[in-house]
Amino acid sequence: MICNKCKSKWETDRRISASLVSCPFCGERLVQGNGDKHKTFDNTKEALIFIAQEHGAEVLLGNKLKAFLPDYAPQMHQNIKSLVFAVYEKGAAAILQSCLAAKQADKETAFKQAVSKLTEAFIAQDAAENIIREFAGALGWKVGTGGQPQQANTQSVLHQTASTQTGQQKTAQTSLNQTEQSVQPQVQIMQGSNITYKSDAATGTAAEIRQGKRRNIKFGGYSWRVLDIQGDKALLLTEDIIEQRPYNVQDEDVTWKNCTLRQYLNDEFFNTFSRQERAKILETRNANPNNQFYGTKGGESTVDKVFLLSINEVVKYFGDSGNLENLRGKRMWIIRDQYNDKRMAKYRNVGAWWWLRSPGYNGISAANVHNDGGLDVLGSLVYNDYGGVRPALWLNLKS
Repeated sequence: MICNKCKSKWETDRRISASLVSCPFCGERLVQGNGDKHKTFDNTKEALIFIAQEHGAEVLLGNKLKAFLPDYAPQMHQNIKSLVFAVYEKGAAAILQSCLAAKQADKETAFKQAVSKLTEAFIAQDAAENIIREFAGALGWKVGTGGQPQQANTQSVLHQTASTQTGQQKTAQTSLNQTEQSVQPQVQIMQGSNITYKSDAATGTAAEIRQGKRRNIKFGGYSWRVLDIQGDKALLLTEDIIEQRPYNVQDEDVTWKNCTLRQYLNDEFFNTFSRQERAKILETRNANPNNQFYGTKGGESTVDKVFLLSINEVVKYFGDSGNLENLRGKRMWIIRDQYNDKRMAKYRNVGAWWWLRSPGYNGISAANVHNDGGLDVLGSLVYNDYGGVRPALWLNLKS
Protein backbone atom coordinates (compact mmCIF):
# COMPACT_ATOMS: atom_id res chain seq x y z
CA MET A 1 0.00 0.00 0.00
CA ILE A 2 0.94 3.65 -0.22
CA CYS A 3 -0.20 6.53 1.97
CA ASN A 4 -1.49 9.52 0.00
CA LYS A 5 -0.31 11.92 2.71
CA CYS A 6 3.22 10.86 3.72
CA LYS A 7 3.84 8.61 0.65
CA SER A 8 5.09 5.79 2.85
CA LYS A 9 4.94 2.41 1.13
CA TRP A 10 4.55 -1.10 2.44
CA GLU A 11 3.41 -4.53 1.28
CA THR A 12 0.34 -6.13 2.75
CA ASP A 13 -2.16 -8.87 2.07
CA ARG A 14 -5.95 -9.08 1.84
CA ARG A 15 -6.49 -9.67 5.57
CA ILE A 16 -4.39 -6.68 6.58
CA SER A 17 -5.57 -4.28 3.87
CA ALA A 18 -9.19 -5.12 4.66
CA SER A 19 -8.80 -4.11 8.31
CA LEU A 20 -6.17 -1.39 8.07
CA VAL A 21 -7.75 2.02 8.77
CA SER A 22 -4.78 4.33 9.35
CA CYS A 23 -1.29 4.69 7.92
CA PRO A 24 1.13 2.94 10.29
CA PHE A 25 3.69 5.74 9.73
CA CYS A 26 1.76 9.02 9.96
CA GLY A 27 -1.66 7.96 11.22
CA GLU A 28 -3.55 9.34 8.21
CA ARG A 29 -6.93 7.64 7.81
CA LEU A 30 -6.86 5.26 4.83
CA VAL A 31 -10.48 4.18 4.63
CA GLN A 32 -13.55 6.31 5.34
CA GLY A 33 -16.10 3.63 4.58
CA ASN A 34 -16.99 0.69 2.42
CA GLY A 35 -17.38 2.89 -0.63
CA ASP A 36 -13.73 3.79 -0.93
CA LYS A 37 -11.96 0.55 -0.10
CA HIS A 38 -9.42 -0.52 -2.66
CA LYS A 39 -10.67 -2.70 -5.47
CA THR A 40 -9.04 -6.08 -5.59
CA PHE A 41 -8.56 -8.41 -8.53
CA ASP A 42 -8.01 -12.13 -8.94
CA ASN A 43 -5.54 -11.85 -11.80
CA THR A 44 -2.64 -9.67 -12.85
CA LYS A 45 -4.20 -8.61 -16.13
CA GLU A 46 -7.14 -6.79 -14.54
CA ALA A 47 -4.98 -5.40 -11.74
CA LEU A 48 -2.45 -3.90 -14.17
CA ILE A 49 -5.19 -2.35 -16.29
CA PHE A 50 -6.75 -0.76 -13.22
CA ILE A 51 -3.43 0.58 -11.95
CA ALA A 52 -2.66 2.10 -15.35
CA GLN A 53 -6.07 3.75 -15.54
CA GLU A 54 -6.12 5.01 -11.96
CA HIS A 55 -2.47 5.92 -11.39
CA GLY A 56 -0.95 6.24 -14.85
CA ALA A 57 1.95 4.72 -16.75
CA GLU A 58 4.48 6.20 -14.33
CA VAL A 59 3.26 3.93 -11.56
CA LEU A 60 2.66 0.94 -13.84
CA LEU A 61 6.20 1.07 -15.23
CA GLY A 62 8.02 2.37 -12.16
CA ASN A 63 9.19 1.06 -8.82
CA LYS A 64 6.00 2.32 -7.18
CA LEU A 65 4.25 -0.72 -8.64
CA LYS A 66 5.70 -2.79 -5.80
CA ALA A 67 3.67 -0.74 -3.35
CA PHE A 68 0.42 -0.77 -5.32
CA LEU A 69 0.20 -4.27 -6.76
CA PRO A 70 0.00 -6.30 -3.50
CA ASP A 71 -2.97 -4.24 -2.43
CA TYR A 72 -4.87 -4.58 -5.69
CA ALA A 73 -4.02 -8.28 -6.16
CA PRO A 74 -3.43 -9.54 -2.61
CA GLN A 75 -3.85 -13.23 -3.43
CA MET A 76 -1.30 -13.23 -6.23
CA HIS A 77 1.16 -16.11 -6.07
CA GLN A 78 4.68 -15.06 -5.14
CA ASN A 79 6.12 -16.44 -8.39
CA ILE A 80 3.76 -14.31 -10.48
CA LYS A 81 4.46 -11.30 -8.32
CA SER A 82 8.19 -11.74 -8.89
CA LEU A 83 7.58 -11.97 -12.63
CA VAL A 84 5.61 -8.71 -12.61
CA PHE A 85 8.31 -6.92 -10.64
CA ALA A 86 10.99 -8.29 -12.97
CA VAL A 87 9.50 -6.16 -15.76
CA TYR A 88 10.80 -3.08 -13.93
CA GLU A 89 13.87 -4.63 -12.34
CA LYS A 90 15.25 -6.14 -15.57
CA GLY A 91 14.76 -3.02 -17.69
CA ALA A 92 11.77 -4.15 -19.75
CA ALA A 93 9.55 -1.40 -18.28
CA ALA A 94 12.04 1.27 -19.36
CA ILE A 95 11.75 0.05 -22.95
CA LEU A 96 7.96 0.31 -22.83
CA GLN A 97 8.20 3.72 -21.12
CA SER A 98 10.36 5.10 -23.93
CA CYS A 99 7.71 4.27 -26.53
CA LEU A 100 4.52 5.50 -24.86
CA ALA A 101 3.98 8.10 -27.58
CA ALA A 102 5.62 6.14 -30.38
CA LYS A 103 4.11 4.90 -33.60
CA GLN A 104 2.60 1.44 -33.84
CA ALA A 105 5.63 -0.07 -35.57
CA ASP A 106 7.90 1.22 -32.80
CA LYS A 107 5.59 -0.21 -30.15
CA GLU A 108 5.76 -3.60 -31.85
CA THR A 109 9.55 -3.37 -31.72
CA ALA A 110 9.48 -2.26 -28.08
CA PHE A 111 7.26 -5.24 -27.22
CA LYS A 112 9.81 -7.66 -28.69
CA GLN A 113 12.75 -5.87 -27.05
CA ALA A 114 11.02 -5.96 -23.66
CA VAL A 115 10.44 -9.69 -24.02
CA SER A 116 14.11 -10.12 -24.91
CA LYS A 117 15.13 -8.26 -21.76
CA LEU A 118 13.31 -10.81 -19.66
CA THR A 119 14.56 -13.83 -21.56
CA GLU A 120 18.11 -12.51 -21.14
CA ALA A 121 17.40 -12.67 -17.41
CA PHE A 122 16.64 -16.41 -17.80
CA ILE A 123 12.87 -16.00 -17.74
CA ALA A 124 11.09 -18.53 -20.00
CA GLN A 125 10.09 -17.18 -23.40
CA ASP A 126 6.37 -17.83 -23.05
CA ALA A 127 6.26 -16.38 -19.53
CA ALA A 128 8.11 -13.29 -20.76
CA GLU A 129 5.74 -12.84 -23.69
CA ASN A 130 2.68 -13.26 -21.50
CA ILE A 131 3.65 -10.72 -18.87
CA ILE A 132 4.85 -8.10 -21.37
CA ARG A 133 1.61 -8.62 -23.28
CA GLU A 134 -0.32 -7.85 -20.09
CA PHE A 135 1.67 -4.67 -19.48
CA ALA A 136 1.21 -3.61 -23.10
CA GLY A 137 -2.52 -4.29 -22.84
CA ALA A 138 -2.75 -2.18 -19.69
CA LEU A 139 -1.15 0.67 -21.65
CA GLY A 140 -3.73 0.27 -24.37
CA TRP A 141 -1.26 -1.06 -26.92
CA LYS A 142 -2.49 -3.42 -29.63
CA VAL A 143 0.70 -5.43 -29.91
CA GLY A 144 1.44 -9.08 -29.29
CA THR A 145 -2.27 -9.83 -28.92
CA GLY A 146 -4.59 -12.25 -30.57
CA GLY A 147 -6.90 -11.12 -33.35
CA GLN A 148 -10.09 -12.45 -34.86
CA PRO A 149 -9.98 -15.09 -37.56
CA GLN A 150 -9.41 -13.74 -41.02
CA GLN A 151 -13.06 -14.07 -41.96
CA ALA A 152 -13.99 -11.36 -39.46
CA ASN A 153 -11.56 -8.92 -41.04
CA THR A 154 -12.86 -9.83 -44.44
CA GLN A 155 -16.42 -9.20 -43.36
CA SER A 156 -15.39 -5.77 -42.07
CA VAL A 157 -13.87 -4.89 -45.43
CA LEU A 158 -16.93 -6.23 -47.21
CA HIS A 159 -19.13 -3.97 -45.09
CA GLN A 160 -17.00 -0.93 -45.91
CA THR A 161 -16.96 -1.81 -49.59
CA ALA A 162 -20.73 -2.26 -49.70
CA SER A 163 -21.26 1.33 -48.53
CA THR A 164 -19.58 2.62 -51.70
CA GLN A 165 -21.31 0.36 -54.21
CA THR A 166 -23.60 1.79 -56.88
CA GLY A 167 -27.30 0.92 -56.85
CA GLN A 168 -26.70 -1.73 -59.49
CA GLN A 169 -23.87 -3.30 -57.50
CA LYS A 170 -26.01 -3.32 -54.36
CA THR A 171 -28.74 -5.15 -56.23
CA ALA A 172 -26.22 -7.72 -57.45
CA GLN A 173 -24.85 -8.16 -53.93
CA THR A 174 -28.36 -8.58 -52.53
CA SER A 175 -29.07 -11.22 -55.14
CA LEU A 176 -25.88 -13.03 -54.18
CA ASN A 177 -26.85 -12.97 -50.49
CA GLN A 178 -30.36 -14.25 -51.22
CA THR A 179 -29.11 -17.21 -53.23
CA GLU A 180 -26.22 -18.05 -50.89
CA GLN A 181 -28.19 -20.77 -49.14
CA SER A 182 -29.01 -22.62 -52.38
CA VAL A 183 -25.75 -22.36 -54.32
CA GLN A 184 -22.20 -23.46 -53.78
CA PRO A 185 -20.58 -21.19 -51.11
CA GLN A 186 -17.85 -18.74 -51.97
CA VAL A 187 -14.56 -17.97 -50.23
CA GLN A 188 -13.63 -14.28 -50.08
CA ILE A 189 -10.05 -13.65 -51.18
CA MET A 190 -8.35 -10.34 -50.42
CA GLN A 191 -6.31 -8.82 -53.24
CA GLY A 192 -5.03 -5.44 -52.15
CA SER A 193 -8.05 -3.15 -51.76
CA ASN A 194 -10.23 -5.24 -54.10
CA ILE A 195 -12.30 -8.29 -53.34
CA THR A 196 -12.61 -11.15 -55.78
CA TYR A 197 -14.23 -14.52 -55.40
CA LYS A 198 -13.25 -18.03 -56.22
CA SER A 199 -15.01 -21.31 -55.82
CA ASP A 200 -14.24 -23.10 -52.56
CA ALA A 201 -16.37 -26.21 -52.82
CA ALA A 202 -15.85 -28.38 -49.76
CA THR A 203 -15.93 -31.20 -52.26
CA GLY A 204 -12.92 -29.60 -53.97
CA THR A 205 -11.00 -29.78 -50.70
CA ALA A 206 -11.86 -33.46 -50.37
CA ALA A 207 -10.75 -34.05 -53.96
CA GLU A 208 -7.33 -32.50 -53.24
CA ILE A 209 -6.87 -34.82 -50.28
CA ARG A 210 -7.89 -37.87 -52.31
CA GLN A 211 -5.33 -36.80 -54.92
CA GLY A 212 -2.55 -36.89 -52.31
CA LYS A 213 -2.26 -33.34 -50.98
CA ARG A 214 -1.39 -33.34 -47.27
CA ARG A 215 -0.29 -29.82 -46.30
CA ASN A 216 -1.85 -26.35 -46.54
CA ILE A 217 -5.30 -27.70 -47.30
CA LYS A 218 -7.75 -24.79 -47.57
CA PHE A 219 -11.04 -25.32 -45.79
CA GLY A 220 -13.37 -22.83 -44.12
CA GLY A 221 -10.91 -19.96 -44.44
CA TYR A 222 -8.13 -21.83 -42.59
CA SER A 223 -5.08 -23.78 -43.64
CA TRP A 224 -4.96 -27.44 -42.51
CA ARG A 225 -2.70 -30.47 -42.61
CA VAL A 226 -3.83 -34.07 -43.00
CA LEU A 227 -2.87 -36.25 -40.03
CA ASP A 228 -4.73 -39.44 -40.94
CA ILE A 229 -6.98 -40.97 -43.58
CA GLN A 230 -9.38 -43.78 -42.73
CA GLY A 231 -11.52 -44.89 -45.63
CA ASP A 232 -13.66 -41.96 -46.72
CA LYS A 233 -12.63 -39.57 -43.97
CA ALA A 234 -9.51 -37.55 -43.12
CA LEU A 235 -8.32 -36.10 -39.84
CA LEU A 236 -7.33 -32.43 -40.25
CA LEU A 237 -5.41 -30.15 -37.89
CA THR A 238 -4.83 -26.46 -38.53
CA GLU A 239 -1.30 -25.80 -39.77
CA ASP A 240 -0.75 -23.28 -36.99
CA ILE A 241 -2.46 -21.70 -34.02
CA ILE A 242 -5.52 -19.73 -35.14
CA GLU A 243 -6.25 -17.85 -31.91
CA GLN A 244 -5.60 -17.76 -28.16
CA ARG A 245 -8.23 -18.72 -25.60
CA PRO A 246 -8.44 -20.24 -22.13
CA TYR A 247 -9.22 -23.95 -21.87
CA ASN A 248 -11.86 -22.93 -19.36
CA VAL A 249 -12.86 -19.41 -18.36
CA GLN A 250 -13.23 -20.31 -14.69
CA ASP A 251 -10.52 -21.42 -12.27
CA GLU A 252 -12.11 -24.76 -11.42
CA ASP A 253 -11.74 -28.51 -11.84
CA VAL A 254 -12.79 -29.32 -15.36
CA THR A 255 -12.48 -32.00 -18.03
CA TRP A 256 -12.63 -31.77 -21.81
CA LYS A 257 -16.32 -32.71 -21.72
CA ASN A 258 -17.42 -29.60 -19.82
CA CYS A 259 -14.69 -27.04 -20.55
CA THR A 260 -15.66 -23.78 -22.24
CA LEU A 261 -13.16 -24.27 -25.08
CA ARG A 262 -14.97 -27.42 -26.21
CA GLN A 263 -18.28 -25.54 -26.09
CA TYR A 264 -16.82 -22.72 -28.16
CA LEU A 265 -15.28 -25.00 -30.81
CA ASN A 266 -18.47 -27.01 -31.31
CA ASP A 267 -20.78 -24.01 -31.36
CA GLU A 268 -19.45 -20.57 -32.24
CA PHE A 269 -16.37 -21.75 -34.13
CA PHE A 270 -18.22 -24.58 -35.91
CA ASN A 271 -20.83 -22.10 -37.13
CA THR A 272 -18.21 -19.95 -38.85
CA PHE A 273 -18.15 -22.61 -41.59
CA SER A 274 -20.61 -22.43 -44.45
CA ARG A 275 -23.61 -24.76 -44.53
CA GLN A 276 -21.93 -26.99 -47.12
CA GLU A 277 -18.68 -27.08 -45.13
CA ARG A 278 -20.51 -27.96 -41.91
CA ALA A 279 -22.15 -30.86 -43.70
CA LYS A 280 -18.67 -32.22 -44.49
CA ILE A 281 -17.49 -32.19 -40.85
CA LEU A 282 -18.14 -35.55 -39.23
CA GLU A 283 -19.05 -36.26 -35.63
CA THR A 284 -16.46 -38.39 -33.87
CA ARG A 285 -16.39 -40.12 -30.50
CA ASN A 286 -13.25 -39.13 -28.63
CA ALA A 287 -11.79 -41.07 -25.73
CA ASN A 288 -10.39 -38.88 -22.96
CA PRO A 289 -7.89 -40.99 -21.01
CA ASN A 290 -6.35 -40.00 -17.71
CA ASN A 291 -3.00 -38.22 -17.60
CA GLN A 292 -0.43 -41.03 -17.77
CA PHE A 293 1.98 -39.33 -15.39
CA TYR A 294 -0.25 -37.80 -12.72
CA GLY A 295 -3.37 -39.94 -12.89
CA THR A 296 -5.60 -36.90 -13.38
CA LYS A 297 -9.04 -37.93 -14.63
CA GLY A 298 -9.67 -37.23 -18.28
CA GLY A 299 -13.43 -37.55 -17.94
CA GLU A 300 -16.06 -39.24 -20.05
CA SER A 301 -15.81 -39.87 -23.77
CA THR A 302 -17.26 -37.09 -25.91
CA VAL A 303 -18.88 -36.76 -29.32
CA ASP A 304 -17.39 -33.76 -31.10
CA LYS A 305 -17.49 -32.04 -34.44
CA VAL A 306 -14.36 -30.02 -33.62
CA PHE A 307 -11.86 -30.93 -30.93
CA LEU A 308 -8.28 -30.70 -29.70
CA LEU A 309 -5.74 -33.47 -29.97
CA SER A 310 -4.92 -35.59 -26.91
CA ILE A 311 -1.45 -36.45 -25.61
CA ASN A 312 -1.73 -39.89 -27.21
CA GLU A 313 -2.78 -38.44 -30.56
CA VAL A 314 0.13 -35.99 -30.62
CA VAL A 315 2.50 -38.90 -30.04
CA LYS A 316 0.73 -40.97 -32.69
CA TYR A 317 0.73 -38.35 -35.43
CA PHE A 318 3.91 -36.36 -34.76
CA GLY A 319 6.25 -39.21 -33.84
CA ASP A 320 6.88 -41.55 -30.94
CA SER A 321 10.29 -41.66 -29.28
CA GLY A 322 8.99 -44.20 -26.78
CA ASN A 323 9.22 -41.67 -23.95
CA LEU A 324 5.50 -41.65 -23.31
CA GLU A 325 5.50 -45.35 -22.50
CA ASN A 326 8.96 -45.54 -20.96
CA LEU A 327 8.26 -42.70 -18.54
CA ARG A 328 4.72 -43.73 -17.67
CA GLY A 329 4.01 -43.30 -13.94
CA LYS A 330 6.95 -40.97 -13.39
CA ARG A 331 6.38 -37.33 -12.48
CA MET A 332 7.36 -35.48 -15.65
CA TRP A 333 7.06 -31.88 -16.75
CA ILE A 334 7.93 -31.57 -20.43
CA ILE A 335 8.98 -34.43 -22.71
CA ARG A 336 11.48 -33.19 -25.26
CA ASP A 337 12.77 -35.48 -28.02
CA GLN A 338 13.68 -35.61 -31.70
CA TYR A 339 10.09 -34.76 -32.69
CA ASN A 340 10.04 -31.30 -31.09
CA ASP A 341 10.33 -29.51 -34.44
CA LYS A 342 7.35 -31.37 -35.86
CA ARG A 343 5.16 -30.38 -32.91
CA MET A 344 6.09 -26.70 -32.95
CA ALA A 345 3.47 -24.18 -34.07
CA LYS A 346 3.27 -20.43 -34.57
CA TYR A 347 0.77 -17.76 -33.72
CA ARG A 348 1.01 -14.60 -35.83
CA ASN A 349 4.37 -15.88 -37.12
CA VAL A 350 5.82 -16.27 -33.61
CA GLY A 351 6.36 -19.63 -31.90
CA ALA A 352 3.71 -20.25 -29.23
CA TRP A 353 2.26 -23.06 -27.16
CA TRP A 354 -1.04 -24.82 -27.88
CA TRP A 355 -3.63 -26.67 -25.83
CA LEU A 356 -4.34 -30.40 -25.85
CA ARG A 357 -7.63 -31.79 -24.56
CA SER A 358 -5.85 -34.08 -22.07
CA PRO A 359 -5.69 -33.07 -18.39
CA GLY A 360 -2.49 -31.83 -16.77
CA TYR A 361 -1.15 -32.51 -13.30
CA ASN A 362 -4.49 -31.73 -11.63
CA GLY A 363 -8.09 -30.85 -12.47
CA ILE A 364 -7.41 -27.15 -13.03
CA SER A 365 -4.67 -27.71 -15.61
CA ALA A 366 -4.56 -29.06 -19.15
CA ALA A 367 -1.69 -30.53 -21.13
CA ASN A 368 -0.22 -28.63 -24.06
CA VAL A 369 2.61 -28.50 -26.57
CA HIS A 370 5.30 -26.04 -25.50
CA ASN A 371 6.47 -23.28 -27.83
CA ASP A 372 9.69 -25.24 -28.41
CA GLY A 373 7.69 -28.34 -29.39
CA GLY A 374 8.09 -30.15 -26.07
CA LEU A 375 5.11 -32.17 -24.86
CA ASP A 376 4.01 -30.44 -21.65
CA VAL A 377 2.31 -33.19 -19.67
CA LEU A 378 2.34 -31.11 -16.46
CA GLY A 379 0.15 -28.60 -18.25
CA SER A 380 -0.95 -25.00 -17.77
CA LEU A 381 -3.75 -23.58 -15.66
CA VAL A 382 -7.02 -23.90 -17.55
CA TYR A 383 -7.92 -20.20 -17.26
CA ASN A 384 -4.69 -19.07 -18.95
CA ASP A 385 -6.04 -17.04 -21.86
CA TYR A 386 -2.79 -17.19 -23.83
CA GLY A 387 -3.27 -20.84 -24.75
CA GLY A 388 -3.06 -21.46 -28.48
CA VAL A 389 -5.95 -23.18 -30.26
CA ARG A 390 -5.29 -25.69 -33.07
CA PRO A 391 -8.66 -27.22 -33.92
CA ALA A 392 -8.91 -30.72 -35.34
CA LEU A 393 -11.80 -32.34 -37.22
CA TRP A 394 -12.67 -35.35 -39.34
CA LEU A 395 -13.64 -34.39 -42.89
CA ASN A 396 -15.95 -36.48 -45.04
CA LEU A 397 -14.17 -37.23 -48.33
CA LYS A 398 -17.22 -38.58 -50.11
CA SER A 399 -18.51 -36.56 -53.08
